[in-house]
Amino acid sequence: MPATTTPSSASVSAAEALKTHFTVDATTGEMVFPSTAEFQAYADGRSAQYDAEARQLGKASTPAPCVYIYKGCVYDVTEFTNVHPGGGDIMLDYHGKDVTVVFHDEYNFHAHTNLALNMLLQYRVGKVERVESAMTGQHGEFENYQREELTAYPRMTEQEIFYADFTIRRDRGLCWQAMFLTLPQYMHLINTPIYVPSCRLFDLDFFEMFSRTKYWVVMVLWLPLSFFWTMRGVMRDYTNINPEWSSRFDSLLYYPNRNLIFHNYPTDNAALADAQYQLAVERSHFSFVFVAAFWLFGLFLWTFMEYFIHRVVFHFERAIPASLFDNPACKLLHLVLHGIHHIIPMDPDRLVFPPAMFVVASTVIYHAYNYLMNGSCLDVVAGGVVCGYVLYDEIHFLIHHLDPTDFYFKDLKKFHHAHHYVDDQRGYGISSKFWDYVFGTECKKN
Repeated sequence: MPATTTPSSASVSAAEALKTHFTVDATTGEMVFPSTAEFQAYADGRSAQYDAEARQLGKASTPAPCVYIYKGCVYDVTEFTNVHPGGGDIMLDYHGKDVTVVFHDEYNFHAHTNLALNMLLQYRVGKVERVESAMTGQHGEFENYQREELTAYPRMTEQEIFYADFTIRRDRGLCWQAMFLTLPQYMHLINTPIYVPSCRLFDLDFFEMFSRTKYWVVMVLWLPLSFFWTMRGVMRDYTNINPEWSSRFDSLLYYPNRNLIFHNYPTDNAALADAQYQLAVERSHFSFVFVAAFWLFGLFLWTFMEYFIHRVVFHFERAIPASLFDNPACKLLHLVLHGIHHIIPMDPDRLVFPPAMFVVASTVIYHAYNYLMNGSCLDVVAGGVVCGYVLYDEIHFLIHHLDPTDFYFKDLKKFHHAHHYVDDQRGYGISSKFWDYVFGTECKKN
């Protein structure tokens, strides 16, 4: 009976075949390819292995492979394709190729900042000893490319992250370490994004637990609140003989409800209840159009709040004197509010607002709005604001961790990543760029 090859044995043999294209440096553990041709054969083998798995299982269990040569070094950026600001497709187009030239090709929209280069260097897995130029066909020794240091900065190990003049321990909470850095060191920390799966923020597990929030928690907690506030505005009880409208708009939003009237006037006084219901109907100018208009106004109002909070509250380091910001308490507050997101922008559990923080923020905002409006008007607008917040948080997660194909979200992804990697003093809008254009803070280089 002929021997059959199981999927597992086939994958093992394919993996063994890939190892024939390189050797392993005993000192660094990096792959060493003798030539560009061997590297390309390795990249083709990775693609064939991925395609075979996709055919066998219906879909591959891992992302499509993506490996590059940059200045003679080999980089495996497979796990970064879904979060690449320009989209994963353009990265996969260069799989198995030398990107030394195109990485800095500003005229073809591939220009990258030094921060982007630093992110790339963190994915180094090897080198090519004899590199053939894709432009001229000429060969050059690996050492010819080493005119500048090609080392990721900061340098990271499993235990520590090494910066120029300070070190962060990865097994300790970042808060306690960051708050006692000097001001230049702290600013350097938050302005140098790194790509690690996660980072411990607090030493105490109790606080660490509350600092992490899954993206779906926002929808589960706050969409019901949006619905509740909207319905409370519509169903408010204005059944007194002479109702005192809290706002001139309340009569447009209030829907007379006979059940509420009979609750105030028991059934043994049905005649009075019916008379009051008729009076409420006469005084109400309810229309779903009005409710929708006020709710959408709340949604639009959130876009301004989002811009204001991001620019003024989250980036308050620019709004207060440096001498005050240098206080450890200020640095701690800044790190918890927003600094951690700029250090590790791809941490999936620190992209959305923690529930405890949002409870405090929403309570303060709701009572602040109470000085401007109240009654049905306040509740319906608040319902729209909360829904806008939910959309903001989910869009924020999407543009960091998914590769959107829709033009609007793809453009938002580029816009927001320009805030992280090009200029953090521009591009404060997340779900909309509208207010950035109004206040002149749109990203100049998108």
